[in-house]
Amino acid sequence: MVCTATYSQKGAKLCDYYKEYIWGEIFIPAHQEYVWEQLLVDIALFNSVGIYDEERFAIENQIWIRELNARLDSFLQSVPSEHHYHLMVFLTGGHPLSRNDQMSNFFTKYLRHNRGGFVTYTLRPTFSTRVLHHMSEKGWGAFNGQFGLTKMYNSNTIASLHDQYWCHVQLDFETHFFGGTWDLEVGRPNVGLWQTMLARCNP
Repeated sequence: MVCTATYSQKGAKLCDYYKEYIWGEIFIPAHQEYVWEQLLVDIALFNSVGIYDEERFAIENQIWIRELNARLDSFLQSVPSEHHYHLMVFLTGGHPLSRNDQMSNFFTKYLRHNRGGFVTYTLRPTFSTRVLHHMSEKGWGAFNGQFGLTKMYNSNTIASLHDQYWCHVQLDFETHFFGGTWDLEVGRPNVGLWQTMLARCNP
């Protein structure tokens, strides 16, 4: 397996260590090594798609993307769930052992601001976060951790933000409308995912 980023000499040692660790029994069973290698190749292809080519790529490769989602899901079922997040970071080209902000592995832009009377979290997801559901899931976890949502808001507010987030995921995946940001607004009612989708993510 080849490291997907350039590191300093100290970082290279970390990367070598993690390669040995990631190939251990804890992370990847021997019979899944080929599957893992293929996932690295396929998701590197995602990472190479330019922002203006994402829509065309998604439309032309719908069947392959659905198959890749299924393959990623099957692979993760063979690995303990506590390692899923680190594996997703590694697949995005990030370094799982890094203490740096992990949001950048899933989003190219993220900020908290006030817009139209709402506290708004604006996220611009990477292509893989838009269309690979496990990346979307780990992106939500990174977002939650980055902004400390569970410490700031009650369960209704978090549920509303969660439904707005997944509404954007579903709409992007089904309509291939890429390039826009996901704007999650505090204060929107908690009406459930279906009603949130009917309201185009702004109930």
